[in-house]
Amino acid sequence: MLTVYNATMSRSTRVLWLLEELGAEYKLVPITIARPDGSDGPDPKNPHPLKQVPCIEHDGEVIVESLAIWLHLADLYPQAGLAPPPGHPKRAEYMGWLGLSTAVFEQIVVAAMNGTPLTERQQAARAQIDARFAVALARGPYLLWDKFSAVDLVYASLLRFYPAALTATPEITAWQARCVDRPAIARFRAKDAGG
Repeated sequence: MLTVYNATMSRSTRVLWLLEELGAEYKLVPITIARPDGSDGPDPKNPHPLKQVPCIEHDGEVIVESLAIWLHLADLYPQAGLAPPPGHPKRAEYMGWLGLSTAVFEQIVVAAMNGTPLTERQQAARAQIDARFAVALARGPYLLWDKFSAVDLVYASLLRFYPAALTATPEITAWQARCVDRPAIARFRAKDAGG
């Protein structure tokens, strides 16, 4: 059994999106988290050691951190085809995209959302990510291969919060439209709004 501890409009919503794409059955436990504006606060129901999200529980085991959760869930449902399995030629590229999203790109998104000027290193990283997107979208309609994957979900979910984190191009705009025009979006949004 999968349990998702969900704080509405937070990092946990991308886990809901992934679960809907995977066709997984799960239990949703609405929780509160401390918000940047000082509202809400830690929820005693949340098993995350820091009372943050995302946080899931699978068969009694608590799993935290976006990257660990994405890898665990996509591998748990290989039939959904959202991730190359271990040993697949695309596995290294898949892992690289996911690592880049949490280690670098999310920091750029957060800085931009907060109005914090990007450091020289972040500006250089953003240029490299722009270039990586250009190469990926020149070879196909999605970032990893010719169909939607967990990589597309992760980046599209971050760009929902701050679309200007990437340099707008017609290719990126079309890719974003493909990503958010999916039935799973409406399903996860309805569940997120109810939590």
